[in-house]
Amino acid sequence: AAPEPPKASEPVPDEEEEEEEEPEEPELPEEEDPMRLPEDTEPFPEKGPEGEKELTDEQMDAQGAAKQAAVEAIEDGNLQEALKKYTEAIKIGNATAMMYNKRAELLLKMKRPKACIADCTVAVGINPDSAKAYRLRGKAHRFLGHWKEAHDDLATGQKLDYDDDTVDFQKYVDERWKKISERETRVRNREERIAKKKKEADLKRRKAAAQKAYEEAQKSESSGGGGYPGGFPGAGMGGMPGGMGGM
Repeated sequence: AAPEPPKASEPVPDEEEEEEEEPEEPELPEEEDPMRLPEDTEPFPEKGPEGEKELTDEQMDAQGAAKQAAVEAIEDGNLQEALKKYTEAIKIGNATAMMYNKRAELLLKMKRPKACIADCTVAVGINPDSAKAYRLRGKAHRFLGHWKEAHDDLATGQKLDYDDDTVDFQKYVDERWKKISERETRVRNREERIAKKKKEADLKRRKAAAQKAYEEAQKSESSGGGGYPGGFPGAGMGGMPGGMGGM
């Protein structure tokens, strides 16, 4: 009897099944922001010498005079002169966080948000509890559309020293950041789900391939490794082809 043909192997489950694609998270609609400022470029106003140094009476008098001149220049509406005088005072040495905050506030009025951020960062380095430095930096970030940084800095500043005048400003920033943050969370969750599905599909394919290989090995073994039982087909005595026995 002719050998039975091998049974068709079971189809690999879902091997060719296409994964249902998740729709991409749409971009947030562009919102008008009339208060947005263009990025200012370096060079920024000079910083003071690093570290503490003992100032002479003459230097302290000069620093005090420069700060006073800056205040008067602001009162006269001469912001450029005020900036020059604050920078002179800072360069003398031992500049306080308050001095940097004063100049940062002035820079923001002059629509130089990045220069403001640079001064606020120095101020925070001098005094990590400077609420004004955090608030000013948060406002500068807001004017650049850096919503996360603005949210974080304003929250820190208000935690250190609550300011009623900042409440409405902070509320607007928080609303803008909340929309962005929620979208980022949805995007991250989608990416994690896709990665998980891909991992599960890969594992399923590997298991199916291993099962298929096992079944084929079992089938081969049960058929004697693919040989012919009893010798070559049509063999006579001793397995020799018929008609060759008398040779």
